[in-house]
Amino acid sequence: MVFYLSIVLYISSVIGALVLMILGKNMDRRKFMLLASVHGFLLLIFLASLFLGRDTPGETPLNFFFLLFVCSGVWLTGQVWRIATPLPLRIYFSIYAITFPLFLFSPSMLVNFLLTTSYTETLGKTFVVRDNYFLEQQNSWSDNSGRMKYKLVVKKGVFTQTLARDIDFNGAIDSSKTISFDLNQGAVIRGYRPKETFVSSSLDSIDITVVLKKRKFNQIERRLTP
Repeated sequence: MVFYLSIVLYISSVIGALVLMILGKNMDRRKFMLLASVHGFLLLIFLASLFLGRDTPGETPLNFFFLLFVCSGVWLTGQVWRIATPLPLRIYFSIYAITFPLFLFSPSMLVNFLLTTSYTETLGKTFVVRDNYFLEQQNSWSDNSGRMKYKLVVKKGVFTQTLARDIDFNGAIDSSKTISFDLNQGAVIRGYRPKETFVSSSLDSIDITVVLKKRKFNQIERRLTP
């Protein structure tokens, strides 16, 4: 839910910037400076949250103040060139326009950046399945269940295609093993989970079958019969 709300907030800020660019010619300069001051205040709150925040081991902390700070900068980008403002201020707010091509390139990477200040495809562990096929940990904040889940992706150069989501091993895994892999039949992946007691520690395993190709509706399957 947080993932989709962040996308909606960012897209709203882009739309707001376009509206201000078209209709905001007559905005009072003092009103713009007031909005810019709010933007600067969000920066101060974000910096304060970095010093006061405590990281939870094994989790990537979210920072909604950075999300609001960037979105407010995007929003003011559409207005800064429509009124008389100093050139350094125009250049500063124009930098936020770079986020739009980043969003077109990879919305998930941009949202990761806005929520965690880390521009990366995934914030969790990655396991090699086969060649350029990988098992990646999904962001826990994008799933309402709160349980650790994974996704199967294939990397093609700078692009990444997600083949399956919400792969559930009943918890976090430390390692994985590919039992079988067939693009038509699917893949069987074994995940190893840590199992600790007061007297010993061991690994528990679970096998998950992942469908790699979705069957199309009204598709006729031909089979040879003896």
